[in-house]
Amino acid sequence: MYNFSHQPEYFDIKPFVPQSHKEHLKKWGGPKFRRLLHFVYTISFVCLLHIDEALKICMKHIQIINGTTLKLTLLFWKTNQFGDIKPFYIKMFPKEYEHLCPVRALMEWIRVSYVKSGYICRKISKLDEVHDNRHEPMTSQQFLKGFWQNLLDVHVDPSSYGGYSF
Repeated sequence: MYNFSHQPEYFDIKPFVPQSHKEHLKKWGGPKFRRLLHFVYTISFVCLLHIDEALKICMKHIQIINGTTLKLTLLFWKTNQFGDIKPFYIKMFPKEYEHLCPVRALMEWIRVSYVKSGYICRKISKLDEVHDNRHEPMTSQQFLKGFWQNLLDVHVDPSSYGGYSF
């Protein structure tokens, strides 16, 4: 999915150009949405988070240290729901593992989304714009629709993938 989404026709951010409804349907997700999905994939994988946990990460929960390390401090986590959760320290992965690196994915997402406060994972409009409401995260339904479409891009049947089976 990483390689597919990083092809120029899906990855490069271009100025808005009106399209026919038929053309619009072929492009289920724009470059920003694909970057956001990639961040959720990587942070969920590396930190063993449920999708809902990843979607609720706020800017106040993260700190980038020296441009190479992500400190993620969660207030909640499936395995420790009563506090005293130790922060995750995630170093930037080597270039050959960039497809798995949440540090690179987060920095790229912040670069294109301009998210500076509130929820990191916000709703994305059909025009691939990030919603301004920093107090409302992307829904798990919107994430799953994007995830399923991303699976279809690479010819994988999404029917056996849900939020917890990620």
